[in-house]
Amino acid sequence: PVVVQTDEEKGWEILQAAVKAVIASWSVLKFAKEEFGARAELVITEITDYVLDCLGGKLEPDEFAISDFLFAIIERKLKIVVEDGSCEEIAKTFVTLYEECGLGQFDHPLSLIRIAGDLVSRPAGSKKKAERRPVGPDDVIDEMADLSFDNEDSAEGSSSSSSEPAPKPRTEPEVDEDGFQIVKKTKR
Repeated sequence: PVVVQTDEEKGWEILQAAVKAVIASWSVLKFAKEEFGARAELVITEITDYVLDCLGGKLEPDEFAISDFLFAIIERKLKIVVEDGSCEEIAKTFVTLYEECGLGQFDHPLSLIRIAGDLVSRPAGSKKKAERRPVGPDDVIDEMADLSFDNEDSAEGSSSSSSEPAPKPRTEPEVDEDGFQIVKKTKR
């Protein structure tokens, strides 16, 4: 017998994978895993289960409730106070993913899964890591901003005049395998 997957099942699978990819790429939780090991893994599992329960439930997902949960559990169980606004960003990302998957718009969630996979599978010290240095607290969130489907952003971009000078190309600083900028000593 051939099993045919419905659009709803496909959307749920993509949503689950995208949520797990965002969680795996979140710098706060990557730090927690390095510092606390198995204890952090349990918290990550609890976060994943909670978020998927919220998104898979019969109620509309509430980004504020998710954000509050993320902040509280990380502070309570890992003794880490997240003050960089990433709990709010991550919660908003989860709700956006939920909405997109519900509408059958899988490009953005699939791109986050791919980006997170690239970040996780990239070997330490690889050339690609040195070429692109993250600007914000989280690689996936930064990438998401670049790939945003927000109509406001596209409307602003199309209304800007073409007489504005093009930004100068930035040269990225050289970084080592740990992500620290390499400073070259010069003679004075």
